[in-house]
Amino acid sequence: MGAFDAVLVDAGGVLVLPDRAAVSAALGLGAWDVAPEVLDRAHYRAVAAVDDARPETDRAIFPTYVAAYLEALDISPDRRDLVAALAAIFDVGAPAWTTVIPQSAASLRTIARGHRVVIVSNSQGWMERHLRDAGVCQVGPGAGASVSAVIDSAHVGAEKPDARIFRAALEAVGVAADRAVHVGDSVWFDVQGALAAGVNAFHFDPYGLCTNTEHEHVAGLADLGLGSR
Repeated sequence: MGAFDAVLVDAGGVLVLPDRAAVSAALGLGAWDVAPEVLDRAHYRAVAAVDDARPETDRAIFPTYVAAYLEALDISPDRRDLVAALAAIFDVGAPAWTTVIPQSAASLRTIARGHRVVIVSNSQGWMERHLRDAGVCQVGPGAGASVSAVIDSAHVGAEKPDARIFRAALEAVGVAADRAVHVGDSVWFDVQGALAAGVNAFHFDPYGLCTNTEHEHVAGLADLGLGSR
């Protein structure tokens, strides 16, 4: 790892994951049917499928994401009732992303003590409030990690992989692109988007699903090795 002044962090998939209880209920799964980590892993497998499809917009990911998520659980994507049930969960916004990744939340606190941290999320304007309410992070002092800014695509008018959202994050903290690093769970939206903006990038890949050797990977935020300075 080089020395960085700013750390840009994706929210969905890095800090929070889909609500396990809501997903289990929608799919008719009981706690005895599927382990929590199986549901979490399904998210990353679904994101990998989205990366292969390279959709033009964030909203265009849902058909591919939902189908791959079901396949990861050995459920046929032809089950239209279950496809509709999952799509309904993700359409509600913040309530779909209530599973906090504790290791990420803890690491974010450590990183924020020595670096300017900016959350960069494709969202509909609710991500800053959602992360604050979940106790993950907030701008300034509070229950979670103290970050410099939360950049929400709805407020910027551009969503990842568009370079403009990364530039907005850099402008928020006054840091040059080559002095920043971005971490996200999508190769297409996060890694390639950040690299196109001149920002160093790491693929957040906790299950080691990605075999692409053309970009860097981390299994967790702690792997960045960025503590207090």
